[in-house]
Amino acid sequence: MRILLRAGLVALLAAGAAGCSDSTDAPRDERDRLQGTVESVYDDLPTDGGAGLWLRDDADGALKHAYLPSLFTYPPPDEATLAAVDRVMPVLRRLQPGDHVLAEGQLDEGGLRLELLTSR
Repeated sequence: MRILLRAGLVALLAAGAAGCSDSTDAPRDERDRLQGTVESVYDDLPTDGGAGLWLRDDADGALKHAYLPSLFTYPPPDEATLAAVDRVMPVLRRLQPGDHVLAEGQLDEGGLRLELLTSR
């Protein structure tokens, strides 16, 4: 069953990547932003989880969470979430503790739901 789910997800990601648009994302000037130093990074997407990082915020020194949700949801992730994963994961996978980042997205109860991540 997991193999079928993964095969379906791969097909969904491939189809979504070809025609995905940023039009459902928040305009850049309406995004919440966190800037700081990476404390830790995690990637649980392959095991039905999410991915993200903990960073030390430059503004107040607090430890903040920025994340991507799990892709294994019902209903399936929308195009904006799939587009965010396509934009963020290549950057997230290269990060190391101590790197400086700018994370942009929407604040919610889990932290900052990532839409864009830039390593500085």
